Amino acid sequence: MVTVHFYAGLRELAQVASLSMEWHPGMTVTILRQLISQQLPGVTTLLERSSIAVNDLVVTDEDIVPDEVDIALLPPVSGG
Repeated sequence: MVTVHFYAGLRELAQVASLSMEWHPGMTVTILRQLISQQLPGVTTLLERSSIAVNDLVVTDEDIVPDEVDIALLPPVSGG
């Protein structure tokens, strides 16, 4: 299992603070994005532009997601 944490605008769209998801061997960040979008279609557009951190380390879409980790979804930051 992996635990996905939603922040800022993603949390508002998902209407949850976190989500436990089944882990699959060889699961990449790209696959994780797809699984999240399938489960919560309302976050898809913002999720595509968001950074993802695994155990506090920002990763790329090609990186493998290990089992038993915390995933942080970090939407883009805009300032004023």
